[in-house]
Amino acid sequence: AASTAAKTVPQCDAAISHLVDRTTGAELYLIGTAHISNISATLVRDTIRSVRPDAVMVELDESRVSKVTKESPNSPMFDGVATAT
Repeated sequence: AASTAAKTVPQCDAAISHLVDRTTGAELYLIGTAHISNISATLVRDTIRSVRPDAVMVELDESRVSKVTKESPNSPMFDGVATAT
């Protein structure tokens, strides 16, 4: 579960969908991004800092995954990474 601290997420941003499970109260923030946009990167960073989620999932195509992992293969960012085919 995400932190119960007050969250100041840019709710009015059309790129953010905030979903809540009515039974469990579990929250999911889905952020639409453009891979090469500094604005998207800032929105994602600010949302993560504000929400302080337990987990972050990133969708990347195969070529981007390959590029990122070659540049930083031992990064702790990849701990527990799962890939889908």
